[in-house]
Amino acid sequence: IMIFPEGTCTNRSCLITFKPGAFIPGVPVQPVVLRYPNKLDTITWTWQGPGALEILWLTLCQFHNFVEIEFLPVYIPSEEEKKNPSLYANNVRRVMAEALGVSVTDYTFEDCQLALAEGQLRLPSNTCLLEFAKLVRSLG
Repeated sequence: IMIFPEGTCTNRSCLITFKPGAFIPGVPVQPVVLRYPNKLDTITWTWQGPGALEILWLTLCQFHNFVEIEFLPVYIPSEEEKKNPSLYANNVRRVMAEALGVSVTDYTFEDCQLALAEGQLRLPSNTCLLEFAKLVRSLG
């Protein structure tokens, strides 16, 4: 089974919060990181766009598209991680971020949806609640 634990696509500048579902069983996972060293970035997609058809078109217009696949060592969860899927997910995310040379952030796709709603409602920028997942975790 292949799972993309972020649950969305990002701009590859950092790894956002991993959803804990894949980590609930508490079994070892095989982290895999992907790199796209193409001159024109036609792989990155975010909630801001461009759309899927535009990305497909730009990708097809390139003579070559490269991908590097790196299999990291199998990650075996500790007893504490087996009991806490969010901790397990965060630790695997940290290992993957180190391999990619990027940072991690607690932002989630839901944060992006909130930011979009804020813009559509023409609310002041300081009214947007970011790190929604952190709030949900703190409230239980």
